[in-house]
Amino acid sequence: MPLNLGGRRHDYSHVYVMPHVTQELIDELLEDLAQPGAFDRSADKDAQRPPLPHQR
Repeated sequence: MPLNLGGRRHDYSHVYVMPHVTQELIDELLEDLAQPGAFDRSADKDAQRPPLPHQR
């Protein structure tokens, strides 16, 4: 879901899990989400991405 802060778009989501979801599955999800390109929205006409840490 996009959030516009000071004219800059930020994407965020709330994640809910079922009781059977283990810490291991959550850790795997976070590892996947931390990968380069996990939030690639470069095809969106209004996407503005802040630089990645190695690009600063």
